[in-house]
Amino acid sequence: MSDSISTDEKHRATLAMLQEALDYLRRLPAVPATHAMCSKLQKHLDDPTSRLVAGQADTWSQEAVTAAGLIYLHARLCSNVLDLRIPDAPRDVAQTQVNQHAVDMLRGGLKLPMLNRGFVPFAAGAGAS
Repeated sequence: MSDSISTDEKHRATLAMLQEALDYLRRLPAVPATHAMCSKLQKHLDDPTSRLVAGQADTWSQEAVTAAGLIYLHARLCSNVLDLRIPDAPRDVAQTQVNQHAVDMLRGGLKLPMLNRGFVPFAAGAGAS
């Protein structure tokens, strides 16, 4: 497993797989053993801790910086929402210079190694910023 995947992401993937298994079991003929396993899985998925983990959104971020140290792009990925922003220029640099550099770099294709900055609880509200 990749080092870039957090424990929370792995846990969320496991919870999603349990939900798939539960959905599958519910389509099988209703026998006591299947019903008991469905109840057990549903109880685990309904646990408040499991619900909290399932609702968290990992946040990944990075800044694109010139060789001279000028930040020309902020990138933030929260759950499945990517937020790209051109920052305000420092006092000694024209905003148009920062804007043009960011656009030129994006036009040519830019790869930023995103860094995991933790998670934001309740993913539904995370993309609203």
